[in-house]
Amino acid sequence: MAALLLVAAAPGVWAHETITTKLTWTRDIQRIFIKRCMSCHQAGGAAPFALSSWKEARPWAVAIREEVAARRMPPVNTVKGFGDFRDDPALTQEEIQLIMDWANGGAPEGDPRLESDELPRLWNAGQAPEGERIVVRGTAAVKKSVRLVGLVAPGLGEGVELQAVLERPDGSLEPLAWIKDYRRAWARPLVFREPVEAPAGSRIRVLGAAGAVVEVVVAE
Repeated sequence: MAALLLVAAAPGVWAHETITTKLTWTRDIQRIFIKRCMSCHQAGGAAPFALSSWKEARPWAVAIREEVAARRMPPVNTVKGFGDFRDDPALTQEEIQLIMDWANGGAPEGDPRLESDELPRLWNAGQAPEGERIVVRGTAAVKKSVRLVGLVAPGLGEGVELQAVLERPDGSLEPLAWIKDYRRAWARPLVFREPVEAPAGSRIRVLGAAGAVVEVVVAE
């Protein structure tokens, strides 16, 4: 996760917290943090404090609960479920519920021998997929059958919202991406989990942001 919005708030006092959950940091929660949060929340990371151990995370449990419940953390530009992306950093609903239940239950540690030293899997920008690009401003026609492998949106302004969809000749629609409240600091190439088949005669449409340009990458 990037910096929690409640940085200025003092962490809660946990000395006499009653434990009411069987969920623990070492068995249930740290794997989520390693995958979703620690690319920023580690020593030397972009966030102002680390969440790489139970001792570091526990004082922030209430703040973490509030941020993940509101889907403010981890910070992403895309709406989950509209398009399917490889290495999607957004928390699943199951992960959100686990974190909330753990925090509500007193944020217990569990067996300290299970504390992981696994390095976080970074989800930052990386490389855009290779291939020819279809530039879409409003609508673009697909002249031959191709496989779409990703999408980039260069030059978007802060706060922009748009949707990119594929409209096939048979009338079926495939959601490609929904970018909402765009922030350049969170920007990264969007690589589809599986290539999207676009038959000849399809159209790619960008909706919701006048003049916005996206580039859809075609498999080589």
